[in-house]
Amino acid sequence: MNDGGVTGDRINVAFPAHPAALRDGGVTFLTNAFHASGALGGQNRVARIALCEEVPGGSTGRKLVLDVEYEEPQPGLPTELFVKFSRDFDDPIRDRGRTQMGSEVRFAALTDAPGFPISVPRVQFADYHRDSGTGVLISERIRFGVNGIEPQYHKCLDYEMPDPLEHYRALVTAVARLAGTHRSGRLPAGLIEQFPVDLRGATVGEPQPLTPGRLHRKLTRLAEFAAAHPGLLPANVRSPQFLRRLGDEVHDVIRHEDAIWRRLAEGRDYIALSIGMPTSTTRGSSEPTITICGAG
Repeated sequence: MNDGGVTGDRINVAFPAHPAALRDGGVTFLTNAFHASGALGGQNRVARIALCEEVPGGSTGRKLVLDVEYEEPQPGLPTELFVKFSRDFDDPIRDRGRTQMGSEVRFAALTDAPGFPISVPRVQFADYHRDSGTGVLISERIRFGVNGIEPQYHKCLDYEMPDPLEHYRALVTAVARLAGTHRSGRLPAGLIEQFPVDLRGATVGEPQPLTPGRLHRKLTRLAEFAAAHPGLLPANVRSPQFLRRLGDEVHDVIRHEDAIWRRLAEGRDYIALSIGMPTSTTRGSSEPTITICGAG
């Protein structure tokens, strides 16, 4: 398999696995891909790539901003695009998260369903090769800070938001609307079946095994953090008694981990389709634009 051209499990079009390969494929790849996905109709073609720039950020994969022009421009046909690759061949740590895109691509297909309850960027092409964990997702680009859409806020810097309560209220409301639509049976059953309950799999990439040494280091760091920053934890959580009990009982939790996960998965009344917490909302609206970032 050439990492510059992979055929995924959904659409019979070879797609690029990294930015350089997309640049090499150029307008020919984009035209073929958009025709195959149904995003581009008739004899219309991508005529030119006006911008192709790599952008940093995120926990997995490489990313591009892409501006394109069409031979037949049409209203509603997006020209400002965002490209996310599942792979980062230059960073083995980031590349561990490549499996995350499997659910993202399935979720992208679901967003085309009639009556899908929340706003998402329109997907132009999305495919994933499960055996290698190689995938690409090309969508309409969110213009943060323009036309009423909030600026993009960096993770863990909520104090920079002008109104964090309303920001998260809009996001949680959207996620709840998606969960409610799923539980009501209003989403296509054939697509919903592609999201089997896998609570242990709802992580970014493949988690590293929790060896006794790693567990000891985590507990030590937690105790040190609690002592150094008492204002960030409730008194009962940072108390020496609780931390000693945690150190004793966490080994029992690990021994019974499989049984715990099975018990949690049995509570179907408390499980619904959801997405990773998105990062943008529309001011004054309870229907934020959701960035496709995983589903389970």
